[in-house]
Amino acid sequence: MPKPTKQAIATSPAHPIQLEITRTFDAPKALVFKAWTEAERLAKWSCPKGFTITFGEMDLRVGGSWRVGMRDPGGVVHIARGEYLEIVPTDRLVMTHSWEGGDGPVTTVTVELSEANGKTAMRFTQTGFESAASRDGHDGGWSDAMAILGDHLGQSTTRVERPSDREMVFTRLFDAPKARVYDAYADGNQVVRWWGPRGFRVTTHERDFRSGGVWLHTLHGPDGTDYANKTVFHEIVPNARIVYSNGGGREGGPGVSFIATITFEEVPGATGRVQTRVRTSMKFPTPKDLETVIREYGADEGARQHMARLADFVSGPASDESEFVFTRTFDASVERVWRAWTDAEELAGWFGPKGCPITRCTLDLRPGGRFHYCLRLQDGSDLWGRWVFRSIEPPPAEPATLRFISSFSSPQGDITTHPMAPTWPPEMETVVTFASQGGKTVMTLRWWPINASAIQRQTFEDGRASMFGGWSGTAENLIAYLAQNR
Repeated sequence: MPKPTKQAIATSPAHPIQLEITRTFDAPKALVFKAWTEAERLAKWSCPKGFTITFGEMDLRVGGSWRVGMRDPGGVVHIARGEYLEIVPTDRLVMTHSWEGGDGPVTTVTVELSEANGKTAMRFTQTGFESAASRDGHDGGWSDAMAILGDHLGQSTTRVERPSDREMVFTRLFDAPKARVYDAYADGNQVVRWWGPRGFRVTTHERDFRSGGVWLHTLHGPDGTDYANKTVFHEIVPNARIVYSNGGGREGGPGVSFIATITFEEVPGATGRVQTRVRTSMKFPTPKDLETVIREYGADEGARQHMARLADFVSGPASDESEFVFTRTFDASVERVWRAWTDAEELAGWFGPKGCPITRCTLDLRPGGRFHYCLRLQDGSDLWGRWVFRSIEPPPAEPATLRFISSFSSPQGDITTHPMAPTWPPEMETVVTFASQGGKTVMTLRWWPINASAIQRQTFEDGRASMFGGWSGTAENLIAYLAQNR
């Protein structure tokens, strides 16, 4: 870690040139291990407060390497790097650590994890320092990073508890202000974009969001099963509390009824950004009713997926007007179109604007993995780009979904500015869905800027016609490719 100007927080007196930090995280061990071993997750926390991650990459195998770039408040980029020495999944990770271009020592970092009662104890040690001053400088940076890691884990997991035999409670922390999260529930146009477990859709028949109002809606499961619901709102305190009763179930299945209380609490995050804790209590008429919804409907796992969808949603634009949406229908199955988007050789056969073929590319199709490619422009110059995958839901998920961050890049994979529009947003959230319709595939692409300044967002708004032209040409390439490669 870079050396922030602060005193050391944790040291090990038995080893004066060894740094030791222990932390307990309210998350399962497997998730904490992923935070250390998936590039996308690592890039969300592994830097001191006030720094930003510019890139993260890893080859997770013994002998493989890792690199993380971080920009300090003064704009200087520091690159940490190392090699993996030992990997014991979910239990232990050992790797070297050094600074690229620096003259400091190569140290060894060991991360050991143990789990009890759903929480994870982490013991972090770093050895090989040449002086106590060097150790203490790293201590400040790592301690900052561990605090940010705690926030990240809180945003990545939903805690499900059963405080009584009639009640189920699920809680999650969201990296968004309270008003943003509350609006996702309160606004009928927003709630249908995320409500329900993964793969479910919502049809609203009637909605009156006020005390005494009713929401009649149908949840459509990915297997085609419909679940009719009637929600009656009993209490609404804007940005604070929603209480409602709900009755429903699938046709021919057991009925479900409960009273839900949702509370919204704004809390400061370690990164300095405001966060929101959402707690939902569902109380059932009898213990048997609670057991039935868990057995018949998987309500506990459904709650986790439901909150994960909300987390994805509040990290995107609040309204359709804030995003660019592009739709095309292809005369091919979802599985065939999905393969065209997720196979490196096939992507190289069609992706990019008309007349700008891909000349080089690599693809690592997993959350945290990358698609890194080079386009040959019509003037003969090269243009590099990259996708960093956030989530992947292949067929038979309905709709199948790819979610990734797209950027212009250097040949080495670092984020760069648009070569012809320096105020273009450097990172774009991209969600591509593939839905089956009469044997054909309806592809919908949603695109919006993230971590963007006001002028970058304005450049995005001003560029909608150009975006439509570019994606139209790319879609025509795919139509022709699929016709020739059935």
